[in-house]
Amino acid sequence: MPAANLGNTASPRVAEKAGFVREGVLRAAELEDDGPHDIVVFGLLRTDLS
Repeated sequence: MPAANLGNTASPRVAEKAGFVREGVLRAAELEDDGPHDIVVFGLLRTDLS
């Protein structure tokens, strides 16, 4: 299950181009030096590939 920093616009775009489906956002899930960041989580099921 891939995840990406929501503030990084390129990472979610790469996951979506690869066929992953955006499942949801984990708010303030990652703590970095400049504070908490939201994380977007992706999933992929066999049925998504058809």
